[in-house]
Amino acid sequence: MAEEELAAAHALRDAGRDEEALAAYRRAAAAGSRDALLEIGLIHADRGEVEAAREALQRATAAGDSLAHLPLADLEEADGDDESAELHLRAGAQAGDAEARAALGVLLARTDRPAEARSVLLAGAAAGEVDAFLPLGNLLWDVDHDVAGAEAAYRHGLAGGDENCHQNLGLLLEATGRREEAREQYRLGAASGDEMAVAALARLEAEGG
Repeated sequence: MAEEELAAAHALRDAGRDEEALAAYRRAAAAGSRDALLEIGLIHADRGEVEAAREALQRATAAGDSLAHLPLADLEEADGDDESAELHLRAGAQAGDAEARAALGVLLARTDRPAEARSVLLAGAAAGEVDAFLPLGNLLWDVDHDVAGAEAAYRHGLAGGDENCHQNLGLLLEATGRREEAREQYRLGAASGDEMAVAALARLEAEGG
């Protein structure tokens, strides 16, 4: 019963019928579906219903769903509570959530702990977690001034399918005088739908580069 309700809820959400999906997820949760609690929380979070989102996501983590830690961390960061966000990200990363590990690295870098951030992101990269390469590249470039290491990180991210790396790699190439290569990265990023890459390409073209 829970799996049938969950499948129906997913279909409703995909169709943009969130109210009906929410009702179906609640039925699935009542029937014992842990995944439904996560989805309920995500819907409420998308709608800006913070307390309802937090309650559902906390129930999900209590039920053992490690994927709920990341959206909970997002809520805590939005409230300015970096300490609680970090606790959730560490719990998610420890449970094997690659996105939570990458987000933890970003938070550590943002809160002036680059050595910890580097350690977390290098561990993710060593484990082949694609989400780690973009923030690792940013850290290597911005903090360590390791241009070669940053370029390698961005290219590893692209090889793993993270097309957000196009724009960052383009910026690095442009900053080091490789404008034609930068233009190509911006074009590829723009083709993937990255608005920042679109803007960067437009700027480069306007400058006549």
